[in-house]
Amino acid sequence: MLRYCGQNSIVIYLTFFFPMTFLERTLAAKGWIPDVGWACFAILAISAGTPLLFHLAIKKTPLIALYVRPKMFRLSNNQRKLQEVAA
Repeated sequence: MLRYCGQNSIVIYLTFFFPMTFLERTLAAKGWIPDVGWACFAILAISAGTPLLFHLAIKKTPLIALYVRPKMFRLSNNQRKLQEVAA
């Protein structure tokens, strides 16, 4: 599970904010989880899991373009070779 999260860290990074903000405001307003520690844990778990579920749901759709780096911003093999020589 940790390996999958690491491989898809950009997905978590880009999508984490939306469920986190929603849950913070909802839990603060409704008071469903009165203990601050458990509320933080629930927000973290749901906010990290939701982007992964969203990624799985859109993997075979055109919306996957949200998480794919454009070709013009990818490193080519030539640039990698230059970096190896320079190091």
